[in-house]
Amino acid sequence: MLSAKALSAEVPRQPTRWYQILYVPVVIAIVLGVLLEQCYPQVGESMKSLGDALIKLVKMIMIGQ
Repeated sequence: MLSAKALSAEVPRQPTRWYQILYVPVVIAIVLGVLLEQCYPQVGESMKSLGDALIKLVKMIMIGQ
């Protein structure tokens, strides 16, 4: 029979992968957006509607809760 101490022993945690931390992909996306706007301003302008739709989606999710 297992003792209570053996059952409560902590299982070693595996290190979190870099893409599983929320702020890392967000920072990468921001940097890529800035680089895209600096290098190809026409493409950045054409993607404005996509950014607006994303903002509206986030607002809808936040208000829905």
